[in-house]
Amino acid sequence: MAMSYEINWKKYIDPEFDSVIRTFLFYVHGVIKDTDSGYFAVKDEILKIIMKSQSWQASYDGNELSRLVQEVTGVEGGPIFDVSTLNQNIKKGEKPNLTESFTKLLALADGLSETSRIYYQSKICLFADGTYQKKIQLLHGKEKEKAILKYLKAFVNITISLSARAIYKDKLNPDDESIDDSLFKNPKALNVFMCVLFSLYSQSVYRKSIHELLQKNTDPSLLKAVTIDKSLVCTELFRKRIVQAQLASQAKFLEKLGRAIADKPLRIIKPDFETFIVLKMFWLSGLDNLSHEDLYYFLKSCGIKTPPEIPYAMEQFLKRHVHPEYRNWFSKHLLKKRTHPDKI
Repeated sequence: MAMSYEINWKKYIDPEFDSVIRTFLFYVHGVIKDTDSGYFAVKDEILKIIMKSQSWQASYDGNELSRLVQEVTGVEGGPIFDVSTLNQNIKKGEKPNLTESFTKLLALADGLSETSRIYYQSKICLFADGTYQKKIQLLHGKEKEKAILKYLKAFVNITISLSARAIYKDKLNPDDESIDDSLFKNPKALNVFMCVLFSLYSQSVYRKSIHELLQKNTDPSLLKAVTIDKSLVCTELFRKRIVQAQLASQAKFLEKLGRAIADKPLRIIKPDFETFIVLKMFWLSGLDNLSHEDLYYFLKSCGIKTPPEIPYAMEQFLKRHVHPEYRNWFSKHLLKKRTHPDKI
């Protein structure tokens, strides 16, 4: 019997991965009141908690997501496997010496439902038995490098997907759909959540995170950063620049700063806010393997009522907000220290 096109996505990723997204969106809507104003407006009760610390501005160091995972789950973020070691193992046709990492992954899968557990166990075993590596060793040149990248990409997809399932598995009760609301009472988690939200949006608008813009420390980069997060003007970096501009009579900078503070770039994604934040957060968990049609119905199954229509609107949305950041992500991060594949 042919599979319904509405659930075809289940063939390519964890068949229950939509439960992760539904739980994640519950948290998002539990914090964000609306985006109609052009800002990330939080609920009044959440605002009171955040205002007690207002600490997210100090968290723009490139590790925002790992920190959020740690605050929400109590487990330290970071990679569960050594990509560089895995890369070298694959090139040499060796079975990866990553027994501990595979054991951790299988242990995470053991705690899931039978359907998801079988899905992940079958995938992990294919990586762990060394079969793929031996096939790759028979290839040469660019074919070998493409096969290596494809292997690494698939392994990262599975690892991120499984980690996300493990993070959220105890947050949602499938019987009554009640969700652990402890996040909403955790000032650190809320502050880091805002940090992640602003940084994700900055990547979409400027192709750079807040951290990268602040590191560049030029007037144009600082002004871009403050269009996303207005509270940055309270930091020491901006304080010094504002004092300098005032004492040096740099009126143009102060005028531009005023316009940047008043800018509302969120209006660009307001109609597709849910789609935007889901794809930015979970693209590397395997969503990049779905066709536009499968992605559309996956988003619908996650409770997003109006994802960008297929084919044109979805294609344009991905081109604008997702592909620029992630198109070369795997080759950039996984193969950046590679030697020639035939000279191993």
